Amino acid sequence: MNVGYRVARRAGTHPLLLRKYALMDRASRRAGRLTDFGDPRFEEGLDHLIDSIESEDRLNGFGRILAASHITNLLRQRLLFTEHLRRHPEIHNEIIEKPIFLIGAPRTGHAR
Repeated sequence: MNVGYRVARRAGTHPLLLRKYALMDRASRRAGRLTDFGDPRFEEGLDHLIDSIESEDRLNGFGRILAASHITNLLRQRLLFTEHLRRHPEIHNEIIEKPIFLIGAPRTGHAR
């Protein structure tokens, strides 16, 4: 995969380009065809992220696949969250008086 990716890049082609609407469409399919991403202001940040990945191009082919997968999963979660809020508007009226914040390193899934 990485060898093929490097050869294609040297030839001037751009395999595995990250395209916002393609990622959003893939997320929609994975979320059961939901299409409401909620407030569209998030798209500006998504554009910056994609532009950064494309312009810096420090990821190899596998890294680009992982980046696309991660972005797609985040978009899918946004769709599901927006749908949950639509179905349960009473959530907006909840008052959190004493929030609890958990801070720490993310889990790696590695068992000791």
